[in-house]
Amino acid sequence: MPALQRKRIVGTVISTYKDFAKNTSIHGLKYTVQNDSTCYEKILWVIIVCLGLTGSLFMLNLFLIRYNSNPTRTTILDQYAPVWKIPYPAITICPVSRILKNKFYSFVSTLNFGTANKTNVIKELFNYFENPFSVNFNITGVSNVLISNGYDNDFNFLELISQTCIEMLIRCLWNQNEINCNETFVKIITVHGICCSFNYQPKKLLTNDMFGTEYGLTVIIDPMIEYRDHSKLTFLGVKVYIHYPYNYPLTGNIEKVVSPGSNVIFQLSGSRYSCSEEVRALTITQRNCVFSNEIQLDYFPEYSKENCVAECKLKNLLKMCNCILPFYGVLAINLDILPFEIETVRQNKLLCDKCQSQCEDVFYDVLSTSTHIVDDYQVYPEEKKNVIMLNVNFYSPFQVILLKDTATSVTYLLSSFGGIFSLFLGCSFISGLEIIYYVFVRFFINLKNTNKITQKHLVKVKSNNNTLHKQQIYDFNSHRYRNHDEIFTMYGNRYLE
Repeated sequence: MPALQRKRIVGTVISTYKDFAKNTSIHGLKYTVQNDSTCYEKILWVIIVCLGLTGSLFMLNLFLIRYNSNPTRTTILDQYAPVWKIPYPAITICPVSRILKNKFYSFVSTLNFGTANKTNVIKELFNYFENPFSVNFNITGVSNVLISNGYDNDFNFLELISQTCIEMLIRCLWNQNEINCNETFVKIITVHGICCSFNYQPKKLLTNDMFGTEYGLTVIIDPMIEYRDHSKLTFLGVKVYIHYPYNYPLTGNIEKVVSPGSNVIFQLSGSRYSCSEEVRALTITQRNCVFSNEIQLDYFPEYSKENCVAECKLKNLLKMCNCILPFYGVLAINLDILPFEIETVRQNKLLCDKCQSQCEDVFYDVLSTSTHIVDDYQVYPEEKKNVIMLNVNFYSPFQVILLKDTATSVTYLLSSFGGIFSLFLGCSFISGLEIIYYVFVRFFINLKNTNKITQKHLVKVKSNNNTLHKQQIYDFNSHRYRNHDEIFTMYGNRYLE
């Protein structure tokens, strides 16, 4: 780039800045170009303006950090939503022990033990089904006997030694109307053995517009405590899990223990979380949650953190040993690799901490009331003792719906940015437009005008007296017309190049 052209550009930059500083709405800049200000005053004002800019950028950074760390907020959308807007939960009932003694001993009587010690194998087999992760038995001997008898996975014979749903459920009612227990409850294989679940993974979510202790699900349960090994148990009865219908029942859900001979009422209140479209537009990292349609699980129809954790443990075992936990209920397990599997669980190698919470979810709170069943109450044509009468209902006609929304809107962001810059620099949105105008418009206009004037008013040197013609030349640096003598005095031979 020629020296003259560089000088013209530098001169245009300086003159454009002076023009901007004198006319901008940003406070303090005009004092940096005043003719009657000393050099120290100008430097002082430059420092003041830089400090104001630094302070505004610092506050802006703090605001953005706070926004990015928690860009959403949760508010109550409807505190008195009708009860039918909350789906009725799934109710999963599990025995406190996995096996029935009478069934177990009938089963082992059919086994061929070969050269193995029959007494020890029976004891170890019993311990395995009551506590498969215990360290007090030889799992290899158990698996060898079972495999030699044609039982190559747990599920082939689990129903032969466990309580079935038909045996557990005596009578079922929905909103005071009797229903078929076998049709409404499904069998689930879990770590507690065979469990019976109502409203688990339905084709359509079940709702109920009725509330109170007379409505909802009522089920009469036979815990069959007379066939349990009391020496292995710390309590008797059944375990009841209350969870969202599409969530795996034994992962982070409400768990209650119900004792025999009691009438138990679980009174529910529900809270449903929904999200605005603005939250859906955020990235997963920003909202720190996922929607059910964003992640597809392999073993469950709908994503949830509970299902993700359950599936993660399955996949971790499959990667390590091509096996899964006994009673997990998704795939069969080969008994010849049980020793490796159980040792893996003992060492807690099935960590699953990368499953994210879902953005939209339903939570249930439970209030429980328990009383004794009166002695003359007939629950079944045949006399049964120690039965459990369980009722699960919504206790209020009103439920809560909460909305997860963005913590700030675009309008709030703009007003916050404007307030920060106005506080430190006294500028506004128009000041930003001024900067854009002077940088991208005014500068190039000034540069173009400078080139035109220079070309039009070429300096003519007289050969006889070396004087300049007395034409008026526009000096853009000072925004005024000067004669040739003044130009020559101020700029010397600049125009003679």
